[in-house]
Amino acid sequence: MENQTKVNLWTEELLNKCKNNGLVNFNFQNEVNLRMTNYQYDEIFSLLMNGFPLKINELDLTNKTLAQALDDATNEDKQNKKNHIYTADDKNVQREKLKYLLTKNNLILTFGLLDYFEDKNMNIKSAPLVLMPIKLEYIENNNSYQISNINHELYLNDYLINKLIEERRIDISYPLESNFSLIEYFTYVSTKVRNYHFSVNNGCFITCLLNQEIFYQYKDFQLNQKFILDLPIVKSISYLNSEFFNFNKITSSKLYNQYLSLLNLDNDEYKILKRINQRENIVLRTNLKENKDHLLLNVIYDFVLNNKKILITYDENNYLQILKFIKDNSLEEYTLDLSKNNTNKENIINRFTSQDNLDFDTKLLEQSRIDETVDTYYLLKNDFKKFINALRKNNEPLNLSINKAIDEYYSLDKYPDILIDIPNVNLIDEKQLSEYLQYISSFTSSIEDLKCHYLDHPFYGFNNLNLNQENYQELKEKIILLSNEFEPSKVAFSNLEKTFSLPYPQTLKSMKCILNIISLIPDLVKVPTFYFEIKDFNELFNNLNYHNELFNELTNLRNKIITLYNDKVFLIDYKEMHNQMLENKLSRKIIHSYKNYFAKKVKIDETILRNLSNDLDEYYALNDKINSFVKENEKYNDFYNEGIYDLDKLKERYSLIKSFKDYCEYLSSENLSFSYKKLEIFNEEKLSLLPTYRKQCQIAFNHILKYINFIKVYFDEQLTDFYTLPLSELENKINKASKNFASINDYLNFYLSLKKINAKLPSLGNELLKYNEFSNYNYIFMKRFYYLYAQKFMNDNPLFKNYLEDSFYKSLENYQDYNKNRLDILNALIKNNLKLNKQNNLLALRSFDIPYLNILKKEKLNVLPLESFINNAKNMIMSLCPIILMPINEVSSLLYRSNYHFDVNIILANENLLNIDVIPSEFRSDQIIVLDPRLINNKQDNLIYQNNENFLYSALQTLNVINYISSSYKENLLKANNIDISLKDHLIKKLSNKDLLISKDVSTPYGIIDLLVKTPTSKRPTAVIIDHLNYFSIESSIDSFSKANESLEKLGFANYRIITSTYFQDEDKEFNKLLDFIIVHTVQEKNIHKVTKSKPIMEALFKEYINPKDAYYLIQDKENKQIKDVLLEILNICSPIKKDIFLDIIGVDNVSYFSSLILENKVSVMNNFIFVNNKEIEFKRARSDKNKIRELDTISNEEIAQGVLKMICNKDLYVDETIKLILLSLGYKKMNQQQYFRIQNIIGELIDENKLSNNNDLLHYENNN
Repeated sequence: MENQTKVNLWTEELLNKCKNNGLVNFNFQNEVNLRMTNYQYDEIFSLLMNGFPLKINELDLTNKTLAQALDDATNEDKQNKKNHIYTADDKNVQREKLKYLLTKNNLILTFGLLDYFEDKNMNIKSAPLVLMPIKLEYIENNNSYQISNINHELYLNDYLINKLIEERRIDISYPLESNFSLIEYFTYVSTKVRNYHFSVNNGCFITCLLNQEIFYQYKDFQLNQKFILDLPIVKSISYLNSEFFNFNKITSSKLYNQYLSLLNLDNDEYKILKRINQRENIVLRTNLKENKDHLLLNVIYDFVLNNKKILITYDENNYLQILKFIKDNSLEEYTLDLSKNNTNKENIINRFTSQDNLDFDTKLLEQSRIDETVDTYYLLKNDFKKFINALRKNNEPLNLSINKAIDEYYSLDKYPDILIDIPNVNLIDEKQLSEYLQYISSFTSSIEDLKCHYLDHPFYGFNNLNLNQENYQELKEKIILLSNEFEPSKVAFSNLEKTFSLPYPQTLKSMKCILNIISLIPDLVKVPTFYFEIKDFNELFNNLNYHNELFNELTNLRNKIITLYNDKVFLIDYKEMHNQMLENKLSRKIIHSYKNYFAKKVKIDETILRNLSNDLDEYYALNDKINSFVKENEKYNDFYNEGIYDLDKLKERYSLIKSFKDYCEYLSSENLSFSYKKLEIFNEEKLSLLPTYRKQCQIAFNHILKYINFIKVYFDEQLTDFYTLPLSELENKINKASKNFASINDYLNFYLSLKKINAKLPSLGNELLKYNEFSNYNYIFMKRFYYLYAQKFMNDNPLFKNYLEDSFYKSLENYQDYNKNRLDILNALIKNNLKLNKQNNLLALRSFDIPYLNILKKEKLNVLPLESFINNAKNMIMSLCPIILMPINEVSSLLYRSNYHFDVNIILANENLLNIDVIPSEFRSDQIIVLDPRLINNKQDNLIYQNNENFLYSALQTLNVINYISSSYKENLLKANNIDISLKDHLIKKLSNKDLLISKDVSTPYGIIDLLVKTPTSKRPTAVIIDHLNYFSIESSIDSFSKANESLEKLGFANYRIITSTYFQDEDKEFNKLLDFIIVHTVQEKNIHKVTKSKPIMEALFKEYINPKDAYYLIQDKENKQIKDVLLEILNICSPIKKDIFLDIIGVDNVSYFSSLILENKVSVMNNFIFVNNKEIEFKRARSDKNKIRELDTISNEEIAQGVLKMICNKDLYVDETIKLILLSLGYKKMNQQQYFRIQNIIGELIDENKLSNNNDLLHYENNN
């Protein structure tokens, strides 16, 4: 059979390599070998196996023999008690050999040589007996070399042992145990070969020409041909041209798919894992290294969760790479690195003997918890991907993405915004968009045809589209006639102004107003001046009405008295009568004295007299009150008649004055001044002239009005109000229209185009007309279009509400939490498998592995070959280490005596790997997965060596090849963002208006930063990263954020990330957040722990104090805010502040606005300090860059207390140190007792309030929350 032949050829090839190897025919005189010359060799052996490095000293053989030079050197070593070794070469030759050997791997120090005869010709050959792997190092500081043993490794020459057994039946094998002795072994070998006239000598050499791995490989092929013949690679070579033979072996032991949901997979990876679970032998190829790593991790998890054993084989070039992969993915706990040069056996022994308990939370294995974790994990993961895809997706029918629309919007940033709606903007296709732009172009052309600004056109406002020829001529005539009427009106009203000091009208409305005032003047001049100064006529009316009511009451009382008594009673001296009534009982004489005042029918007695006295008292008191009122209001006597005021006449006067004032007020709105004070000039003479002048003005006004009333019906009153249009403009408009009436056609064309564009999109034309640069109308429209387009798609997608900035980061945090839970579950499942493995193998572990490991732990490790360790600890290794790493060229030497078998062999291939190299790991595995080192679409890496002996070539021809092409899982975001360059320029423009220093696309060792921003006085800039979220997955975004944050922290920059879509959704809010961040963070020092005396800790903990004057300039859009709101924003920046200082700064005129803030409960004043209600008090330090001092007496106790608390919260400090640091932060270089005691008292109050504790003057922050 061809495959049998091929395997035989490989076996023979390996045997030939063994024969040509120095293992059985050692040429100790080879020019690259170094022969040791000093010491007993067992002493060198002992020192090296006990972990001592040995320096290789030099011998100068120029004038000495080797023996002389060696004696001198060894005597010096004894005196200095140093361990050195020497070679038989002169120092110069030795240096060259060592320099060469330093470049080689797998250096061996040999001990002992067996001289033997191989054939009848008695040709003597030599073979090393003991092989010690060593490390050669160059020590730069003393220009020397040293050697050391690698990991207690030691080998016997197994090829020599095998050769003597097979050819001579001489067995010189010997156990390599910790108490191994060279002398004993050499003696043992001498005894065994004595009868054959072989001899053992003590030769000791450093060489790079021995390779025992070939022998172990040969033995693998020799002993395992049955398994090798079944390998797909072997069959493929044997049946290279056969199309019917299935080389891709699929085993019956499939993996369960139940754990795939726990893995971080995309759809393609999921399909790949399902195929792998069918146990296909495959070659995996990817387009990106990080995708290969991601896929490899999932493959490993898939196997380990199924309790399968993985052998990962690699060459030396892949070693550090696979180690990093294992560490980065936290797989160390489940991985065993087995290689002769790198494995630390002591660490493995300690790891195994201490791993009695595999701790994990058993609750993690509850199915409900697994389901909840997986469901939420994938929900967050998929929502993020949907969100990212929604940003990138080219939406139909315009084939435009949200990201692109946003970028286009900011590329048009220099053009103004128009507030129009575009219905169904998401459904607009290229044809419709083109129609909109065509309408705008036509509209623009109609504006150009006007040959002036449309507002300046004489027919601006014209809106009659039904103008026929008759109307056309009539309108033209009326406009021409009207143009002749302005001059007479000017003359008439100018004469009025000169003669009567009445204002000259500015509009037809003020002209009418002046005519109305003239008609009122004859009546107005009769009105006393003080009536014009009455502020509240209602109050006057009510007062006078009240008098009238009192007078009516008095009249009623008088009539009552007359009815009851007689009208003569009013002749009684009521005061005398009142005094008489004070007596307890009236005499008969007094009663009789009033008889004549009563009617005869009235019977007089004491009761009647007393009643009468009371009524008269009331009457005369009311009468006195009325008389007093009349006297006090005698200036209104012109309305007083027969005891009452004529309120109807008062109302008439009020109406007259109000009309006058209304006319005056309107004139004032046109900046024309007239008031009642100017009525003084109207004497009888002027009043007599007034009607004549009024008539002239009225006639002129009527003539204009007649034509205006005809013309105005052709115009839109909302656009052209002839009554309020300034007369100069009205005259100019009419004159232009009369001289160039034909221009009405251009305006009609413009108006028609405006109506069409507004019909196409409501208000579009009107909005565009607000801007003069009509050549840019297309750009202005497109800017609005892109804005509404992006907003529409974002508003219609509920995901965008979930991914505003705050919720965006919250989603990432939630994902990380659930991802951690997912990984915890994965680890718990793995540990549960390992626990079960350990329980199932407990008998074997207790019988073999554990006693063996305990012995090793107790004994001092001297000699412990890795192969021996692997063989004796197999049960422990296979129970607790599902992942084994092994160099591909050491598989045979480490495993050929053991019956290790793996479920899968993952091969980290390289292009030079041969089939013969891979077979030892292949036949020990049920399945192979080959990772192609070359990347798809990389031409240089995709060269295939068409050689049947090349493993990669054979694998690609034989196994199933899976090409996995995807976007990167990881991205470096610390780079100039060319996609968002429009937004970048937009931000530069806005930030430049805030007096900030800005650098664009700043190069750093970690990449390019979009924007670097700082205030003029700050030391720490803010790095602004513009993030358009162009990620493949949520993992790549988190990785990118983490790397960028780490890089910027190293650079000492504050870090602010702008998410483009979030910024676009609420630009003002997001920009102000950025601005606040820059102002707050750029004044802080980079590292608190680097604070010195000159840079106290407060410089890092606290913001700088900003006085009200400087704070005023930080307020945005203050011109459009009420004064009290501006004051409140200032106080938000600089409170608490001393009331006197603040009021002095804002000035007397603004005190009332401050008072309103108090009344509205927005601020309060305590101990002469102003506080903003519901605002946390912050301690502010003095400006450090201007050597300014914040006076202590201008700072409230509350602010100082907050400074002390924040400082002690950061670090425990002594009382004196705290007081000094507070004062230093306020700019004081010295302190007095008064200052010291004030802060000391505040600290005492904080201690009393249990906010601080004091232990021997050391203050500690008490967190009572």
